[in-house]
Amino acid sequence: EGAVPALSERDREVVLLRFFEGRAFADVGAKLAVSEDAARMRVERALGKLRGLLERRGVSSTAAALAVALTNPAL
Repeated sequence: EGAVPALSERDREVVLLRFFEGRAFADVGAKLAVSEDAARMRVERALGKLRGLLERRGVSSTAAALAVALTNPAL
């Protein structure tokens, strides 16, 4: 099973909106009925959780590197 599906529904939603749909933080916030800053914080927390899941599976990465990888999956 992949790491993204292992996230909670709420965390998975923000990761999918931000990285797989390429939405800006303002768009993520509008979709979730929260401010742009709140959306940014939710995405950052979800990335932290995703990083933790990956570390438990033996893959280490910074949240920033993970964000780049999610944004550019071909890298």
